[in-house]
Amino acid sequence: MKSRSGFVSNSSSSSFIIGFETKPKSAAELCRLLFDDMEFVQYYDKAFSTTDIANIIFEDLKGERAASAHKILETVASGYFPGYHYDWRERPSAKMARQFKEMFPEYEGDYWNKEKITKTMAKQLVAKIHEAREKEDAEDKAIENAALNKYVTETVNPKLAGKKVYVLEYADDDGRGRGHIEHGDVFNNIPHIQISHH
Repeated sequence: MKSRSGFVSNSSSSSFIIGFETKPKSAAELCRLLFDDMEFVQYYDKAFSTTDIANIIFEDLKGERAASAHKILETVASGYFPGYHYDWRERPSAKMARQFKEMFPEYEGDYWNKEKITKTMAKQLVAKIHEAREKEDAEDKAIENAALNKYVTETVNPKLAGKKVYVLEYADDDGRGRGHIEHGDVFNNIPHIQISHH
């Protein structure tokens, strides 16, 4: 008996961009592609039948069309990928927000609630916070888009080149008991990209 042990994670979901030479015509064919002669996938302290997993994935594939370049890009952008950007440093807007909270405690730090703010100096500071936020968000988006395009061009596309590509999503808390598909490394034998939505 052969089995594979997956890793354990907190509540999450992932999109899987998977590639086939041709779309599997049966769950049995898919099972051979995904697992060779393995019989079980281990997740937490349970073993899941590779035949059952292949049946689930085959049913999910049935209604799926091959993914377009746009769909692939959109899927990668929907989660975390190498180069995903968010600037966690001390940003001007964060410093000003703290300053607002200290200077105007009567507003309880609610600088985004413009209707509530009546003091002229508070209004001026709020305007500066929003202006800084917009600039920071635009900078973050530009960096993220560059990283996204680089990752798709240099990693995703070459890995899936010439394949029929499909996008499936699995979660460990979706009520369908499919955490073992998300975390059980079930796509390791075929070209794929996993995009986490933690």
